[in-house]
Parts: sequence; C-alpha cells; structure tokens
Amino acid sequence: MKIGKKIGISIILACVLSTVLIGGFFTYKLRQSTLMNSEEILKGIIAKESLNIERTIIKSDELVNNITNIIQSTMKFDEIKGNQIKIDEYEKSISPLIENAIKKSGLKNGWYQANTPVLGGVGLISYKDSNGNLVKDEKWDVIGSEFEKDEWWQKNKKNGVNWSSPYHFDAWNADLVSYGKRIDINGQFLGVVGVEVIVDYMRKDLAQVKIMKTGHLALLDKNLNLIYYPNKDIKTLSDLNTEIANSLKNNLSNGEKSGLIKYTLNKQPGTIVYQTLSNGWILSAFVPMNEVLEEANRLIIISIIILIVAIIIGIIYSLLFARTLTKPVKQLSNSFSVVANGNLNTYLEIKSKDEIGELSHEFNEFIKKLLIIIK
Repeated sequence: MKIGKKIGISIILACVLSTVLIGGFFTYKLRQSTLMNSEEILKGIIAKESLNIERTIIKSDELVNNITNIIQSTMKFDEIKGNQIKIDEYEKSISPLIENAIKKSGLKNGWYQANTPVLGGVGLISYKDSNGNLVKDEKWDVIGSEFEKDEWWQKNKKNGVNWSSPYHFDAWNADLVSYGKRIDINGQFLGVVGVEVIVDYMRKDLAQVKIMKTGHLALLDKNLNLIYYPNKDIKTLSDLNTEIANSLKNNLSNGEKSGLIKYTLNKQPGTIVYQTLSNGWILSAFVPMNEVLEEANRLIIISIIILIVAIIIGIIYSLLFARTLTKPVKQLSNSFSVVANGNLNTYLEIKSKDEIGELSHEFNEFIKKLLIIIK
C-alpha cells in the first residue's frame, strides 16, 4: 500500500473514531440532561397544582375548625341535653354563626350532624350554595338512617378526623369528598362537623393541565383510590397497574412523601413524579418516556447528521491532504528515476519551506555538485 493511502486511511480512521467517541459522549450527556430537566419540569407542575388543591384543603380545615369552635364555645351541654325547647333555641342561635363562617370561607357548604342519642333532637344544621346564596338544608337525623354506616360518619366517629373516598351524591348530582371532624364536650360524642368538597371542580382544573403530548395528572386519596384520572372507568391505582401501586405503597411506607417512579404501562416505559398533600392525598404526573426523550432524540438526530457531514468533510480533507503530501514525494521519486537514466539536467521546483521543500533543495544541490564532479 502506498504511503499516500496509508496517510489518508489513518486520517479517516482518526476522524471517524473521534467523531464516534465525541458523538457517543454527547448523546449520553444529552439524554441525562433531558431526563433531569424533564423531572424538574414535572416537579414544578406538581408543586403548582398542589398549591391549588392545598388551598381547598386548608379552607376546608379552617371552616371545620371554626364551626367546631362555635359549637364548643356556645353550647351549654348540661342545660340543653334532652330539652327540646332549649335545643331548638340553641339551634336558632348558632345557625347564623355557622352560615356566616361558611360565607367567609368561600366554600360551597358546611354542616354539623349531631349525635342525637347523646344530645337530643338537633339532627342536622347544614347550609349549601344555591345560585350564589347559602340555603339551609332540611333537618334529618343520621342515627337509624341508611347513612349511619357511611364512611363520613363512622370513620370520623372512630378516628376523630377523616377525608372520605370519592362518592356520588344524587341530591347534588355531583361527585364529592367529605371532610369531617369529630366533636366532643365533656367526653361526650356530640357528632361530626364537616364540609363537602366537590371534586368535579378539581377534576376540571387537573384535566386542563397538559404535559407534553399525552402526559397527564392523577389525584389519589391515601388509600390510592383515584379522585381524578383521565379514564373515569379506572377507580384505583391497582386497577391501572399493580406494579405502580406497589411501588408507590413502598415509597410511602418508607416515608418518601415525594419522589419519582419508573413504570411500564401498556408496554410503554414512563415516569411518575408524585407529591403527598397535607391531608394524605397524592398528586402525581404520568409521562411516557418516549415523550420525555423526544426532544433529546430530535437533537441527537440533528447531531448525528452534523457528525456525518463532519466525517465526510474530514474524509475529503484527508484525501486532499494526502495528495498534497504525496505529490512532491512522487515528483522527487520521478526526478531520481530521470537522473538514474543519465539525464542530469533535471531540477525540482521548490514550492514549500517544509521538509519536502528542504528535500527538494538538497536534491537540486546534489545535482549541481554531481555536475561539477563530472566536468
């Protein structure tokens, strides 16, 4: 193989190898950077939407505490207990206070459900929004009714405080979540104070949040029931994917109130970023991995094209360089052949000052000295 080809091939291999190494490193770094940036973007979305939900949670808790304080600070339990006339008078006295507390909260409703076997005949004091005005509901007694076994009553009675699972309330034609707190006086269970949060409003807000192309948010309660998910037929996280549900359970049991989970859903890998809210709900963002890496892949394709163009330019340059390097060497070789055949009247034109130029100069000097010797 001639030296020109060797030089050309060496330069080409060097170009290709360096391009592949640089391209591989760039691709790796770009993918890692894209993943980190996308995770930060998802965390930002979660943080923003969490604040909106937290406002409702805080308002609900403040309203329940206000109604509880009204009842505990005004009720003379021993005087009104079992006395229907005084119970009715007491109800009339606190109803405006409860109504005013609901108005100030900006929420749509609030209520106190009495434990009538202990107190007597108050039953329910409840107000709900109707066309911008608070309307008092008709009284009814939970004791002995079909609702006595419901979560909003039993879990508050047992645990003291509870956010219920989502349920549909026919009277309002809406999906609700009840937040309630047990109220006691003198060690006596007087009932439950609570508020209904209309989750349809939350769902509407969460549905408007678009993440990349098909990514979306999901809101779960502490039992991993889905308060919001784009597919309304899926009710729990386990129904969606048991692997995701188990991973989230493990994280939560380990005290990881926020974090990231890798998953595979319908054979498509993806990422979940989640954050636990103050009431135990979990807001999460689901994004397919191919959408996360889509921008990176686009940049990688552009980079590959640039690298290929660079390789082609490198090859062309190496061929031209090899030619410029070997051409004067070939001319020198031809001149030696001419001299070897007896023609001493040949000289090389010196076009450069590099080693080839010096060699050409020495050749010319050699011919001059040889001619002097012969003469």
